Amino acid sequence: MRTARPRAAPARRCGACAHFDNAPASLEAAFGGLSAMSSGYASVRAEDGLCARRGLYLSARDSCAAFAPRRPATNPPARRPSALARAAAAANGFLTGRSR
Repeated sequence: MRTARPRAAPARRCGACAHFDNAPASLEAAFGGLSAMSSGYASVRAEDGLCARRGLYLSARDSCAAFAPRRPATNPPARRPSALARAAAAANGFLTGRSR
C-alpha cells in the first residue's frame, strides 16, 4: 500500500517561495492559448503556479530543497476584483457611470 507524500509545513511550501509565481497573467503568458480555452483567472487552478527555478507548473502546497522565503512586498499590487464583484458592479451601474 502506498501512502501520500507528506506535505511541507506552511512556511516552506512553494506558495511562500520567492521562485513561485501564481499570477494569472504569468500563467497566460507561459501557456499560449490558455486564455482561448479558459483563463489564468480560473478557479479550478486554485493557487497553482509556476516555479521559476525548476520550470514547473505545480501546486502552492508542494515544496522542494530550493525553497527561498519571499520578501514582503513594500507596496502590494491591487487585487483584481472577482468576476462576481465585477458583474455586481456592472449590474449596479458602477462600471458604466449609470446609477439605478
